[in-house]
Amino acid sequence: MAFAMARRRAAAGEPTDLNLRVLQQILNDNDGVVPLRVEQVDYPHLKRCLNAGMLEQTERGGPLVLTMLGKSMLNAWIAKTART
Repeated sequence: MAFAMARRRAAAGEPTDLNLRVLQQILNDNDGVVPLRVEQVDYPHLKRCLNAGMLEQTERGGPLVLTMLGKSMLNAWIAKTART
């Protein structure tokens, strides 16, 4: 059941639970920003979050930061995972 829901979300271009978990870990490790250089295995997860409008670049060549949408989506996911 959970796998089918994850596949539907991925097909729709929405970040999956794994994408959000990776994003949360990177933000925790880097004082709330996503550095320009990340591990290659993390790139697809961040790209999905960026394409969903969760991240933006505030200055050219600068790190990525969460948008208001990104903050609300990540907080909703954290609340959801805390209940389970």
